[in-house]
Amino acid sequence: MNRLKYKPIVVAFLFVLLIPCALAEVLTVTPVRDNTLYEDPAGLTSNGAGQSLFVGKTGSQGSGLIRRAWIAFDLSAIPPGSTINGVELALTINRTVDGTARSIGLHRVLQGWGEGLSDAGSPGGQGTAAMAGDATWIHTSFPAQSWVNPGGDFVAGPSATVQVGGAGPYTWSSTAQLLKDVETWVDNPLANHGWLVLGDETSLSTARRLASRENSNESARPRLTVDYTPPSIQFVSASFAVTESEGVATIRVSRSGRGKGSAAVNYATSDGTATAGADYEAANGTLTFLNNQTGEKSFKVTILPDDSYQGDRTVQLDLSAGDGVTLGDPATAVLTISDEEDLDNKLHFAQFGNGNGFFSQIILQSLDDLKPVFARVLIKTKDGEPFPVSLNGQPLVEGRLDQVIPAAGLASLQTDATGPVLSGSVVVCSDQPLAGVIVF
Repeated sequence: MNRLKYKPIVVAFLFVLLIPCALAEVLTVTPVRDNTLYEDPAGLTSNGAGQSLFVGKTGSQGSGLIRRAWIAFDLSAIPPGSTINGVELALTINRTVDGTARSIGLHRVLQGWGEGLSDAGSPGGQGTAAMAGDATWIHTSFPAQSWVNPGGDFVAGPSATVQVGGAGPYTWSSTAQLLKDVETWVDNPLANHGWLVLGDETSLSTARRLASRENSNESARPRLTVDYTPPSIQFVSASFAVTESEGVATIRVSRSGRGKGSAAVNYATSDGTATAGADYEAANGTLTFLNNQTGEKSFKVTILPDDSYQGDRTVQLDLSAGDGVTLGDPATAVLTISDEEDLDNKLHFAQFGNGNGFFSQIILQSLDDLKPVFARVLIKTKDGEPFPVSLNGQPLVEGRLDQVIPAAGLASLQTDATGPVLSGSVVVCSDQPLAGVIVF
């Protein structure tokens, strides 16, 4: 017995997007605090609210003392677990002692520190009296909290370096360690103490002056740009397939990103053109990903078999996400269920034609007085290719058109008479007996 698969049943999954899909996003921020540490064994000097930051070493007139700039940014707008794609820190040098290119590095700071109301004015290179909350050479927060090491506590190796010569804008860009710094701060905001901007301290007269976050020239203020992709939950594919005899479809969902924090999505089925209890079993539940858990989870849709073809049927499924969950792409999917009922009744017509004003008509009659008949009309050209034609205004898909004929009823299918003249043949397969004729 020859078997021909029925036209598929389609189960579509529609998701309610509570927040945008997980596409790359960009955050650009200015510092939440910055300050300069002036080498001063007593720790009495700072410039928390000043317009400038200073790095490097002064000349002999400034006693060859060290200056170190500190800078920190609020990254709380980036969801924990996001993938950090790129980082750029833009700083503006507005004064130098000389124009020699010198290395300036960014070093991750290991303790919290403060910015008070001290303001050394312009040019500010000598600093001014520290005020409450200011970071100084020996204080994280003047006057009571101190660094472990005078001059600040920071990672010895730089996260990024740039050769800085004369005045102008400079950018520190995406090194692996710079990306790691931001990733760490996004996942653990309490560890976000920013960077030390460390100039050349090996010789005299290497000092550089930088615009601070309070600088009157807004375009010169420090600026951090982070390109990131939020973690997301989505289907592993936009399409799934199962046969009716398998009975259960497994729908796979994945979590991307680095899996920080738990995340849950809820799903629930509802009727499309299919009916719960007749065509499928209603399903609802929750998929939960634990902290540090990525990869896949799945849920199942049970398909109920039947003894006859009923045409395409759809089930809609809604996904709702809790706080902090981003639905990714694809957020909709289609499950195709192949019905395996036999289409054993066949009619063959050896002559068929269409084109240039000439048309053919297929007339089919149901021989079943009790129930509708499903028929699949297959039309091919004489070369065996799918016939490019419309029947009753409906284009054939790969030379195929499915038709439901009422019990004891008729169906008349006429071609469109357009295009070049083509000839071919027709096979009609059905689940119940049919009679038919072609007007050619």
